[in-house]
Amino acid sequence: MADKDDPESSTPKRIRPGWRTAILVCKACEKRRSGPRKTKAKEIGRAIARAARDSRLGKVRVVYTTCLGACPKKALTIAATPPGQPATMIAFRKGDEPAAAAAALFAVAARPDPSPETL
Repeated sequence: MADKDDPESSTPKRIRPGWRTAILVCKACEKRRSGPRKTKAKEIGRAIARAARDSRLGKVRVVYTTCLGACPKKALTIAATPPGQPATMIAFRKGDEPAAAAAALFAVAARPDPSPETL
């Protein structure tokens, strides 16, 4: 019989998150010397999450991380893990639209609503 306190006998329990996808926003980008001026990671993360929700992706989770390793000049690195797709990474520059960034991350803008004629 397995002991409940024995770490080798227990397996991690899978849990279901309350969100469909994660958006990773690099906080280190805004602090870099060559980083974007007057572009705040929290504001951009909220705006992209709002745009993703508005595009019918459902609930998303924004996670602010340390360096993601891309380090684009004068831009924030943003990564996403869309359901059923490989991870995507973009460089968000000052003046970019959050809705366009969400579309690039999740490839939702190019997908029109299906009309009855095309079904």
